[in-house]
Amino acid sequence: MDETTDRARTIAWFHQQCIELWPWAIENDGLVLLNANAKLEQSLTAKMERWRDPQAEADYEEARLSFEIERFHFISTIGEAAVRLKWACSTYPELEPHLQKAAHLFTEGRELRNMTVHVDEYFEGRGHQQSRFERSDVIQGVTADASSTVINEHGLWLGGRFNVQIAISEARALQVICQDLIAAGPRIPS
Repeated sequence: MDETTDRARTIAWFHQQCIELWPWAIENDGLVLLNANAKLEQSLTAKMERWRDPQAEADYEEARLSFEIERFHFISTIGEAAVRLKWACSTYPELEPHLQKAAHLFTEGRELRNMTVHVDEYFEGRGHQQSRFERSDVIQGVTADASSTVINEHGLWLGGRFNVQIAISEARALQVICQDLIAAGPRIPS
């Protein structure tokens, strides 16, 4: 076996790992974020009910920080998944139309990831897509920048543009597709 074949086999193997890992990672990290949000809501309620209790304040601060780090992890996962799954399409071309159907996940998610990683530039007015950093939603009556979180009857929105529950749903649909591709057998060149 020559070096080119070895490299092709390694890439094909890695692509299989990508289609197995990344849809699951989106769902997992999304659920962790929703759980962190629930704990934040509970701790805020407790803080308001026991407004002079130092423990209630400390619990709220811990929940707030936990939510922020889980938010960042989830957004990072979305960005990495977008790159890795698109790359895996060279081995699994039939995955491409399914990624296009998951437009919320990969279009909004990737943009949000880029804005989150470069948030300092956006706050200074130097962002690559500065005009898209803030979003206004007339129906909800909300203007949110990419660093914001909005919670309403439709779910948890990151940056006023990315719905966590929709992302989890799209990831679950991709998991089914990817498991079928894996079950069909390895695509490792000989």
